Amino acid sequence: MKELNMKQNDAPGVLFTFCGLDGCGKTTMLTRLSEVFPDAVLTKEPTPAVRNSEIFRAYTDTPDHSAYDYRSLSLFAASDRLRHGAEFVEPTLKSGKTVISDRYFYSCLANLRARGYKNDEWIYEIASHITKPDVAFFFDVPVPVAVGRVRRRPEEKNRYIDMGLQYALRDEYIEICNKNGGVLINTEETEDESFAKVLSAAKKAVSEKKTLEKLRLLSEKRTVRREDRLKTDLFLSTSKIKENFGVEITPREELTLTTAGDICDLIFRKEE
Repeated sequence: MKELNMKQNDAPGVLFTFCGLDGCGKTTMLTRLSEVFPDAVLTKEPTPAVRNSEIFRAYTDTPDHSAYDYRSLSLFAASDRLRHGAEFVEPTLKSGKTVISDRYFYSCLANLRARGYKNDEWIYEIASHITKPDVAFFFDVPVPVAVGRVRRRPEEKNRYIDMGLQYALRDEYIEICNKNGGVLINTEETEDESFAKVLSAAKKAVSEKKTLEKLRLLSEKRTVRREDRLKTDLFLSTSKIKENFGVEITPREELTLTTAGDICDLIFRKEE
């Protein structure tokens, strides 16, 4: 599996995405996170245009998939995610709001690979037009636990579930998370323990977004990324950082500050 080469989110808004098996606990986690951010806008992928389609329902609700090639559904879902990103996600981020997405492009890749289409290159090409989340959360539990949670929902107690697919999907989600710098959370822990990890990662992302924007203004650059070097790329000294951020930097800390990412990490530690 290759890393997805997604578009950097240079908008002022923050994008959080939630992926995992049905029953992994993502809905609970994203609902709780939305309560922390008053400006949060919740969305879901794929959109109803795909979810209500005949081909989607055929693959979701029944074991008989003979009428359709799965690649056709994957292409349909990918195009839907591309349109949704351009028409909704990106404008919302540009307005400065926080976007929380129930599933994202990673789910499209996971399902494609889990169904055996591991050599398709087109999905990586499409990914280059998708905005990369500030934090991509992946929630993991053993398959029997996830299925048990789904079965406890009255409306889904008799729902068709392809167990083999669930095991394959779990493996794919974990690999996608590790390959793309996601945050993997085991939701067999208590709800509060799991959410504490979500909240910590989310707060760090918000802090980083603000710090990078401040560094951009100080350096008068068009964009600033974590990997930009303070002296050679941004032409910023630690004394100017201290002056404009209002933080104390010890001589030992100063030795570790070489990139914008180092400043982001330092500021977050001092905010906690």
